[in-house]
Amino acid sequence: MNDLLFVATSMQVMLLIWVALVVLILRRTMRAGSVGLPAALVLTMTFLYGGCFVYAMPGYTHLRPDAHWYLNSLNFTEWQVVQATFASTLGLLAFAIGVGVFSRPRHAITPSAPALASQNTSEKKVIFVLSIIGLASFTLHYIGANFPMSGALLEFGRNVAVSAICLGAYRAWRLGKPVAIWMGIASLIPLYYLVFFGFVSYGFLFGIIMISFWLARIRRRSDMKRLRLTLYCFGALWLVLTLFVAWFSFRDEVRLIVWQGAGGSLWHVLLSAISETSLFSPWNFHALDLINIRLNLNLFIGRMIEHHQSFPQLQEWGETLVILPLVIVPRFLWPGKPERGGSDFMSEHTGMMLSEAASFGTGSTFEFFINFGYVGVFLGFAVLGKIIRHIDRRAAFFLVTGDTFRFARLFVVGIVAIDPLLRPFFIVNGAVFAWIMMSVLKLAINTRNKHAVSRHPKHSARQLP
Repeated sequence: MNDLLFVATSMQVMLLIWVALVVLILRRTMRAGSVGLPAALVLTMTFLYGGCFVYAMPGYTHLRPDAHWYLNSLNFTEWQVVQATFASTLGLLAFAIGVGVFSRPRHAITPSAPALASQNTSEKKVIFVLSIIGLASFTLHYIGANFPMSGALLEFGRNVAVSAICLGAYRAWRLGKPVAIWMGIASLIPLYYLVFFGFVSYGFLFGIIMISFWLARIRRRSDMKRLRLTLYCFGALWLVLTLFVAWFSFRDEVRLIVWQGAGGSLWHVLLSAISETSLFSPWNFHALDLINIRLNLNLFIGRMIEHHQSFPQLQEWGETLVILPLVIVPRFLWPGKPERGGSDFMSEHTGMMLSEAASFGTGSTFEFFINFGYVGVFLGFAVLGKIIRHIDRRAAFFLVTGDTFRFARLFVVGIVAIDPLLRPFFIVNGAVFAWIMMSVLKLAINTRNKHAVSRHPKHSARQLP
């Protein structure tokens, strides 16, 4: 068996295991009651790590003469990709164990009549407040506002916006009202990030979160036959890959016109791109190159694994994990507190020379491995799965029993936890910050309601829970 055939066979086996695990996680968690957080994590992992599966196509290699120059510039091998994919697949298996897909199925959460009756005008108030915060965050982000803690606050606000949209769609569905307007609002977030920041960004993550929430809570299960749903999923994946390849084929021309004011007509470029776009085909190696270039997190993981084999002294042995409880320490008391962005951490563990101006997300697989190798990846994802599933089930419980704000608080925290590009330190940091901010917001709302009730005692039944 030649090297390319061995690589393709190994990747095909891992692709089958990966797909089976994703299906199991989605089905088991949603049946037992979910707001879609485990589903969102595995779907974003599949997309951001999934570029490696182009090597499952027999004969594909980035070392062929007509391959894209950028792939050769990264100086990696197919064997590194196989090692990285094994680590990621091991992490997905551990995550499946953590969320309980191999345990005895739990009963789905069903609200009682009194619980449904409690979902009254307080729900509308919560959605309104969260929507205002989200809108303010996107406005400040668009104008490039910069002030102390602006990054953390704006990211928190964007997560709040997603929770408001999900709440609004769920309420409309529960009351038998059209959900289309909320779906339209939801589509604006990925569109906003696509236009201004690129295809794979916050917009994609938030789009996946909202789709996962819809699958978990809003879709009419009785109307969805398994075969039809499977065909829809494959069709959607095919369409996404087609649009992805098309976008990256003409993205640079669009950015030259929009960002740098280059000559030419934007409409002419778009119309030309549409006319030249062809449906995605796995036999089109040029299209596979474009996927491999952008969805390439496993390439960096593979470089890291081989670099650690050459320099075992780089093993951290838990040093980057034991500091997780210290996220609450403010930066003025801890001058060396880790900062998001930059390339030092990635460069140190991969041996690659990376631009200081760029931000490289390493993710949990990367960090668990640099601490304890494959064992660290397995144990780390098992714990992560346990935590996210606990948050997910509690959020689902509060949603269906009418405790709207508690759902929103847990959901906003959960959104932070499912970003596969964040290091564990920043996941914990963002989750703690989100919990504190949502708790302060709840206190402010309740305080305002108490003042309103003291002025109008006859309306005391309208207090938030």
